[in-house]
Amino acid sequence: MATTHTPYMIYGYVTPEEYLINRGYMVAHKQRKKPSARPSDNVRVAVHDIMDQAAIHNKHSSKLVIVHLADDPLRTPEREYAIAVASNDSNDGLPNSLPDSDIVERLKKVLGARHAPGWFVAEMSNEDIPSRG
Repeated sequence: MATTHTPYMIYGYVTPEEYLINRGYMVAHKQRKKPSARPSDNVRVAVHDIMDQAAIHNKHSSKLVIVHLADDPLRTPEREYAIAVASNDSNDGLPNSLPDSDIVERLKKVLGARHAPGWFVAEMSNEDIPSRG
């Protein structure tokens, strides 16, 4: 009998890498800081800005997760991230149940989303939101 493996799933908002890089660049510019030439640094700046604006400061309340969303297995999608606020993994530090509606609403407003967050399979390992520094 074959065993089935439950995929790692997160609940949150998908945000394309390009959006996060551009947002990080704009945030650094507004703060009169020189934007980084490294895309990962700009992603970090953007995520911290999003979390600050949404007032989600507890590291166990949110996580940046890399997701793969290709509908067509032959197509390579742009790398995308999800700002996760829940998951199905009891070991990753995120809640295993849906978050309070106020957290979702604040995050939705900051991201300018028109829809509720959703459940997504995380194809790559999850990573904590990078630390400030």
